[in-house]
This record gives sequence, structure tokens and C-alpha cells, in this order.
Amino acid sequence: MQNSTRALVVTSVALFLSVLVWFNYSAVLPFVVEEWELSSTEAGVVFAAFQAGYLVAIVPAGWLSDQYSPRWVIAIGSVGTAIPSLVFAGVADDVVVGTILRFVSGVFIAGVYIPGMRFISGWYSESTRGRALGLYIGTFELGCLVAPLIDGSFSPSAFGFRETRKE
Repeated sequence: MQNSTRALVVTSVALFLSVLVWFNYSAVLPFVVEEWELSSTEAGVVFAAFQAGYLVAIVPAGWLSDQYSPRWVIAIGSVGTAIPSLVFAGVADDVVVGTILRFVSGVFIAGVYIPGMRFISGWYSESTRGRALGLYIGTFELGCLVAPLIDGSFSPSAFGFRETRKE
């Protein structure tokens, strides 16, 4: 396998796995709403916190990938996205803790997506860069599609816990 192809595959896999974190909240939302007794607004705030974290970190992540090796920024972003997500699953028990952890995960995922584009761009010539970036961005979209399905198989309802059914 060529080095450029290997770089694209590894970076795309890191992105795909990180995107699973982006949508894991949706898969367990009924359980979280019931367990934490959330209103619709509170459930939306926890969800939006991830997007807010991503939004505030997009430009700094791009700057970091210009100043430092994008591979390090991607590595730190991947780990930084995973840790608060695991903590969310293990200890989050209310809207405040959940919102903070989702925000931090969102901040770090910007260190995967944007620097990944920078990294891939450096491996491909102008004549093949568009196709490589298309595959990388397609991986993001694939993760968006697959995440609720995969994450849903690990949701509490998959283990026999009942889902929220408000009457």
C-alpha cells in the first residue's frame, strides 16, 4: 500500500471512530431522558453542547494543524474526544455534567476533522487531492449514517432496559 493511501485510510478510520462519538447521545437519548428526568429543552442543550464545542474549536484546530504536525493534532483530538465520551457513559448523571462532557468532546473532535483535511491535502497532488478529500469527507458522512445504528446496539434497550414511553 502506498504511503498516501495508508495516510488516507488511517486518517479516515480515526475520523470514522470519532464520528461515532458525535452521534452516540442520540442512540441513548430515551434512556438518558428517563434516567435524568430531562425536559425536551434540557435534552436538546446536552445534544447541542457537542456542536457548540466543535464550533468554537474549528478555527483553533485549523491553526494548530498549520503550526504543528497534523498527525499529532489528530491523535490528541481522537483521544480528547474519546475520554469525555467514556466519562459521559460512566459517570454523567445530570444535565450539567452531561453538557460539559459533550462540549469537551465537541472541542476535541475539531482536532480530528479539520486537521485530517490538512493532513490528507499534504499527501496528495492537486490532480488527486479532490478525490482523496472526497473519500475522507465521505467517511465522515458514513460515520453519521452508521453511528446511530452501531451506538443503538449498545444502548440500554439493547441490554433489556426499557425505553422511555411517555403516555
